[in-house]
Amino acid sequence: MSATAPRITTDAIELRDWIAAQVIAALIIAPKQPGISRQDMDGMSRSAYDYAAAMIRARDDAETVTVDPFASR
Repeated sequence: MSATAPRITTDAIELRDWIAAQVIAALIIAPKQPGISRQDMDGMSRSAYDYAAAMIRARDDAETVTVDPFASR
């Protein structure tokens, strides 16, 4: 009996999943801050998707508002 691994391509990954993967990589390698305990895996996973959702919302909001970053304030 020959078992083959499922084929996964980047064409199937959603932007939200890609962002969450980047965020969780940063959370895993982030240095531990004194007095702040690191989240468990489930907590990190939820946080990664929360960050991803927030980034997508911010992107969608930015697409509807035209802002000149070089305009004087």
